[in-house]
Amino acid sequence: MNRPRQFLVLPSTAARLVAAVCLVVFGLAGSALAQDGEVLPTGGDLSLGSGITNELSLLDIELTLGPEQKMIRKRALESQAEAAAMNFLKRNDYKKAIEAYQALGDLVGKPVNQLGLAMAEMGDGRYADAETRFLWLIEQEPRQPIYLNNLAWLYVSARDIRVRNADKGLRYARRALLETPRDPRIWNTLSQGYYLQEKYLDARQRSKQAVLLMQHRPEFGETVRLDIETQFRKCENAARSAQ
Repeated sequence: MNRPRQFLVLPSTAARLVAAVCLVVFGLAGSALAQDGEVLPTGGDLSLGSGITNELSLLDIELTLGPEQKMIRKRALESQAEAAAMNFLKRNDYKKAIEAYQALGDLVGKPVNQLGLAMAEMGDGRYADAETRFLWLIEQEPRQPIYLNNLAWLYVSARDIRVRNADKGLRYARRALLETPRDPRIWNTLSQGYYLQEKYLDARQRSKQAVLLMQHRPEFGETVRLDIETQFRKCENAARSAQ
């Protein structure tokens, strides 16, 4: 049952301080994502801006905050830091993404941040670290197709031949497919696994299925669509040459 909140009546000066804090906190939360999708980096300008007494320092504000307001501010800053790390990952700036995730402290232990860090490590060629992280995630949720397919993709796409392993990749991709059989990304992973095994007809068949399914999944975006179409052309050329 929701209990009614009790509000403390503050002197006018203190009330203005709390109002200023709310502007800063919710300004941070609201501006974490810019209109063009870019995330403001952490450590940005925390000045109070026009319309508020600029003589008030952040320390003055901190001393005025109660426990609830401090928690709101803390969560807003944490959300901004997590969003910044994810934004670096989306830009394929893997080194900065890794640094941003590692700077999250205890928050990096959250599964969503472990996944982001693993994907950044894979993109940066830190395959051993990424593999360990993906395996840990799968231990937590053995049927999570996102974890399974990302580990499978690591095995079939790694630039390091010591890591590349088509058999492992196909095994994890098949497990992912059992959970979400209409995900074109998983069919694309299967295609790459068969391609590595030089089973080009099988690779082309899986790739064609990925192309067909992608027509109904526009939410995956243009980059995924282009990757899947590129994979199909590669498999089609290899299958023709093998005949």
